[in-house]
Amino acid sequence: MWRGILLGLSLSLAALPAAAEAKSVKAAPQPAAKTAAPPRAPSLAVTPIRAARSRTVEVLWGGQWWAAEVMETRAGLSRIHYTGWGNEWDEWVGQERLRVAPPPAVKRPPLRSASVGQRLEVEWHGSWWAAEVIASKNGFYKIHYTGWGNEWDEWVELPRLRSAAGKTTRGSRSVPEIAGAPS
Repeated sequence: MWRGILLGLSLSLAALPAAAEAKSVKAAPQPAAKTAAPPRAPSLAVTPIRAARSRTVEVLWGGQWWAAEVMETRAGLSRIHYTGWGNEWDEWVGQERLRVAPPPAVKRPPLRSASVGQRLEVEWHGSWWAAEVIASKNGFYKIHYTGWGNEWDEWVELPRLRSAAGKTTRGSRSVPEIAGAPS
């Protein structure tokens, strides 16, 4: 359902620049409409960018910042592609939802092994999530994502694991690097 709504909204926004260009130039000027209140500012700090200067950006979606790439810019809107996600999530967004992506984080060396009970981070769809090793067998490690239900537990190999950035406590969720830190 959400996918259909988002796709419909994306198509509507894609038609917006074309509709704006189709307006007649000779239209009579209209008096400025009075607004009851100025538009409400987003709840997270936004640093507007000029998409032409930076192709790697972060986009505010669902209260979180997500890594994306600007594919095209028209009439103040930018068509973006979310890093690590399918093309069906591409959308047109205004400058108020974009900010310059922070420099990449310092890479930590990969783990050579892990042990049961060890707290670490697991890569999932381009993001790193806090987890704990709950079992190991034949070079595979069953992990439990910290703060998530058992239905998310999975078996992974070492290339998807790295040492934890700091101490994590059971029940706390880490924000994925790809999304940046919430403001």
